[in-house]
Amino acid sequence: MKKKYLIFTCLFSLTLLFHANKTLAQVLMNPEPENLGLVKWMTIEEADKKVKIAPKPLIIDFYTDWCGWCKHMMKTTFSNPYLAEYINSNFYPVRFNAETTDTIEFLGYKYYNQGIGKRPPHDFAVKMLNGKMSYPSTVFMSNYQNNSFQFSLLIPGYLDVPKIEPFLVFTVEYVFKTTQAEEFADNYNLAFYDSIFAKVKKTKWLTMNQAVDSNKVNKKKTIVFIHSNWCNSCKVMKQSTFENEVINKIVSKNYNMVDLNIESTDTINFMGQKFFNERTQEKPFHQFVYALSQNGLTLPSMVIFNEQMQVVNLVPYYMSPSITEAILEFFAKDAYKNTKWEDWQKTFVGKLPKK
Repeated sequence: MKKKYLIFTCLFSLTLLFHANKTLAQVLMNPEPENLGLVKWMTIEEADKKVKIAPKPLIIDFYTDWCGWCKHMMKTTFSNPYLAEYINSNFYPVRFNAETTDTIEFLGYKYYNQGIGKRPPHDFAVKMLNGKMSYPSTVFMSNYQNNSFQFSLLIPGYLDVPKIEPFLVFTVEYVFKTTQAEEFADNYNLAFYDSIFAKVKKTKWLTMNQAVDSNKVNKKKTIVFIHSNWCNSCKVMKQSTFENEVINKIVSKNYNMVDLNIESTDTINFMGQKFFNERTQEKPFHQFVYALSQNGLTLPSMVIFNEQMQVVNLVPYYMSPSITEAILEFFAKDAYKNTKWEDWQKTFVGKLPKK
């Protein structure tokens, strides 16, 4: 009986071993597909071709096969449906193995893997990561001109959705023209993720018609803030810059603030003219927006009027609180009449620290 039991046990063990080996073999022959999230990744060569035909920003995810945080970022951040949709719509998304042995060509230059050392990095990764081989690392590129990108931003380390969001907007909406990335990220978080700050609404916004009527009684300069519902840097500027305590005090004393959404359907009466939103294919936005921007619309924009309701300047792009303080004081004190902006900016000492 013992011999039969022993033989049965051995056969059972061999059967388990056989099935285990078979399963292992199947795994090796048919490994699980890699999780690439919901972003529609392309090669660097594909992006190189596309950007020359239809320029768009690039986002490059630098990873390695052995990097656990790289895989985690793919399963979490790049698997968020809303974030993936934003990236797919606004970027050419590239996923680049920093240790690949492939020879690649990008913007007219060839890059190789020299094969030197343990886990040798690719020359392209070395260049884009400034020699600091940290994974994952994300590079954002924008403003493509003359076969090169005029803007590039490197952010090393794992990025969850709240961390990567401001850098995406920063790149797509040309915020880099006026503001440092970290400062914008801080203000973005104030606007979208700080629940206490979001509840504070100090700025008194008027329609253009209300501002015109108010100016008849109380002569003030006027700022028309041009924005849209889909412009994220507009929301950040409206919710963090204009709600800043220092900015709010300057505004309350010196300006009427007008909220002008480019898709507004209000009829605006200004200087004996009526302005509408015709919503035509050629001009889908409000007529007054085109009149103020002289058909060169940039979002967001501030249009500054003097006390006689005459336009004295148009300030395009997102502005941080520190820059906005200098701008508001420049016009509030009438310095613009006899001082160049460049000279004013050099000597201006405000209450907000410059970043």
